[in-house]
Amino acid sequence: MSGLNSRLRKLRDEARTKNRFSIAAAASDLLEDTDDLDRRINLLGAMQSEGLLRNSLAPYWRELRDDETAWARACLARLVARDRDHDFWAVAALLGCRVDSVLEPVAAVGLRPWSLRWYTRFDAPTVHVASLSSAVAGAIRQPYVEIGWDATTHEIVDCARARAVHLEQSATVGDSIVGTGSIFYSMRARLPYGVWRIHEDRFELKAEHVLAYSASLLAGTV
Repeated sequence: MSGLNSRLRKLRDEARTKNRFSIAAAASDLLEDTDDLDRRINLLGAMQSEGLLRNSLAPYWRELRDDETAWARACLARLVARDRDHDFWAVAALLGCRVDSVLEPVAAVGLRPWSLRWYTRFDAPTVHVASLSSAVAGAIRQPYVEIGWDATTHEIVDCARARAVHLEQSATVGDSIVGTGSIFYSMRARLPYGVWRIHEDRFELKAEHVLAYSASLLAGTV
């Protein structure tokens, strides 16, 4: 771990000089116990939240995420907890994982997919997105988690968590639920960069973007 400790000290010191204080704090905390999984998640989440790009993130992805399934399980366990409305670091720390690493953890933490869709990107492959929740009460789904992955590489490139989604109008298309409503206390992170935190916003899942469950890597979790 001496090499990792050296890199973490360098990262901490550089972050301080650039006023990236969340990275400096997370790196300092991880230096106290480099085996602690939550502290590792916090560091990668802080790096993403400060706008660092893949060339800076990838070396730490490789070194800190030696077991992606265990990593995904820890991130998702944090996201389904009732007091995690502001745990952006656990959202961002899922980016760069392969989507197949979340299949077992999704079921283990009690999340179930209820809508699958796709969207296009400029000059990049299509993204497939699963909407998941652990509790459904009428029109309310909570907590709400989105996992989006590159349809070609299967890398997670889009992840979100919200306290709840309220579907004011809904319909079933294939195996998915679509509709419009509101989303509350939401956080989102995307590759190559981008972070959003929104208190309340409109929410929509469009019928024309529905993806068949049979075409999804998450089909086995249904």
